[in-house]
Amino acid sequence: MSVTVEIKDTATASLKDLGIKLDGIAVMRVVGRAASQLTKAHFRELDKERPNQLGGDRTHFWRDAANTTSFEAKSGEAKLVIDHIGVALRYFGGTVLPVASKYLTIPATPEAHGKRAAEFEGLEYRPYKGPRARGALTLGEVVFFWLVESVDFQPDPSVIPEDSAFNATIASALADYAAAKRDQGGA
Repeated sequence: MSVTVEIKDTATASLKDLGIKLDGIAVMRVVGRAASQLTKAHFRELDKERPNQLGGDRTHFWRDAANTTSFEAKSGEAKLVIDHIGVALRYFGGTVLPVASKYLTIPATPEAHGKRAAEFEGLEYRPYKGPRARGALTLGEVVFFWLVESVDFQPDPSVIPEDSAFNATIASALADYAAAKRDQGGA
């Protein structure tokens, strides 16, 4: 599931009132590019600020989210597209359920972070009845994965830039675009 943010053109008419000739698609490209660049920078900042909690090798989830962020533009509308698995789950919240097995495997050690249980040889199942875990996969006495029936994510609106940041970034980009058009004689 991807996240798409639609941005409607409310600026072109005002800019035309200033005597600046504009191409609606070009304006929306400016808007889409500005929104995309802001979002990519935000994701790269999250990548620096939010390392994995187990301390294992980084998977760089947010850097990868930045790399899959793009925009589409047409007359009157720009769409910011974030096409990275997990961003929508973090933004909107939701429940993850197992698809091909009875349980989800949740890493319990730094070595397990970012990996699947199948990548480890010799894991053994151990029954376990905790508040959430229904079992564990261990190597010797070390728990590598907890087995759970589901994982709930609370909505986290901070994973997407705030509306005020979008508004300021887009307004600045449009002001620069209008100034450049004005300097070119409104062409």
